[in-house]
Formats: sequence, C-alpha cells, structure tokens
Amino acid sequence: MELNVGQLYLVGLVASLLAQIIKIVGARFDWFPSRRVITIVAFVVSVVLAFIFWRPVIPAETDPMTLAGLILSAATMVLGAAVGIYNVVLESLLKSLGERIGRSLTP
Repeated sequence: MELNVGQLYLVGLVASLLAQIIKIVGARFDWFPSRRVITIVAFVVSVVLAFIFWRPVIPAETDPMTLAGLILSAATMVLGAAVGIYNVVLESLLKSLGERIGRSLTP
C-alpha cells in the first residue's frame, strides 16, 4: 500500500501539529516527554491514520474461526500500512523536538 500525495501531506501536517502541541505543552508546564513517550505517541498516531486511510471491511461471519482470520488479516493490513506512516511521523517529531529536549531524542 502506498500513500498518495494527499495522504502524505496529511501525515506531515499531523506530525507538525503534534510537534507543536508537544512544544506548547512542554513550555507551559515545563515538562518534555522522553523518547519512549514520543515513540509511543508516534505509533498510536500512525495506526490511527492507517486505519483512517485504509478502512478494512470485515464482513459478518457465522463461523468464529473465519471471523478471527478476517480480523487478523485486517489488523495485519493496518499495521503493515502504519509502518511507513510511523517512520515519517517519528522522523518529523525527532527532528523538530530534538533541539528542545537534547540528547534524549538523538537516534
């Protein structure tokens, strides 16, 4: 699955917005998250965006094993698509927040 131009633009916009929110909250409350927190936030955002971009359709099934297979297939598709989005979001966050937090965010 590939991101088209509009989706890539939206991913960049969300990453920039997220970095600004973290900077504002950090300046206001004098707290800056660690790299682990930023990585978890980037993962959650990437999974949500992948789900929004490629909404998997799970048909109603009467057999529980078939339904489990369909759910697993849909989850694999979403997580596979989230990998590329995760790389873009995390790189953007690390670049924009690295100078603010310092050494804790260097790759």
